[in-house]
Amino acid sequence: MNKGQYKQYRKELIDAVYKRDNYTCVYCLAPASTVDHVVPLSRGGKWRLNNLVACCIWCNNEKSDNSLKGFINDKLPYFRARNSTSDITAVELIDRVTFRLELIKDHENITF
Repeated sequence: MNKGQYKQYRKELIDAVYKRDNYTCVYCLAPASTVDHVVPLSRGGKWRLNNLVACCIWCNNEKSDNSLKGFINDKLPYFRARNSTSDITAVELIDRVTFRLELIKDHENITF
């Protein structure tokens, strides 16, 4: 794949992630403005549909290259405030993210 094809692939991949996640941050439910690698590139993550979620810029910056579990456990009070539900748990947030990724698990090698 040449540079132009790779750039087009990434654009189409990002568009697919936004559509799948309804243009909503999977972490805090704010409008999504970027995508996040659930497993960061620096930790071996890939540009794959099953490793990307839509998210807001705040969540993307805060997560940085942290693990999903560490990020959610650290920021749980913020997510509770953003979701207006004081009873949401870290497990529920992790389940929300992994559920979206499970929906496309069988399409890891999807081609655009």
